[in-house]
Amino acid sequence: MVLPNIPTISIDFRIIVLLAMVPDLIDKTIGLLLLSDTINNGRLLAHTPIFALSYSFVIHKRYRKMWIIYAIPLWIHQILDRVLEDSFYLLYPLQGWAFESLDWEVADWFYTLRHDSYTLVGEVVGGLILLILFYRNLFYQHTKFRSFLVTGRLHL
Repeated sequence: MVLPNIPTISIDFRIIVLLAMVPDLIDKTIGLLLLSDTINNGRLLAHTPIFALSYSFVIHKRYRKMWIIYAIPLWIHQILDRVLEDSFYLLYPLQGWAFESLDWEVADWFYTLRHDSYTLVGEVVGGLILLILFYRNLFYQHTKFRSFLVTGRLHL
């Protein structure tokens, strides 16, 4: 029996990792570092569906055939952060432009880990996935990790 010639998909996992972290890279940099004296909120514009839709459009223009593969990590981030459950973020900017100012400290994150099983399970599962990928791809060997940084290829 002859199998059909199935084209291989070339995915750059460096982009996947980056896109999964885009909302935090943008919002935490702005809200927790640059505006820590005023807003001190790690969820701003990049944690809204309007941002995710806009970003998905840009990804679609850039990656045409495989855009959905690169858009999914951004949407998974939104879902796991539960921003779609918060009407302010879900409907932003229909309920106003100003983001909530928080009295947030790093200790609050540890408190949430201890008292919110959803957050704890998400962090543990994410950590386990990273460990599995780390060992499966032999990232503890400098040359293998360097190869990933250069090519973006993973062995799943």
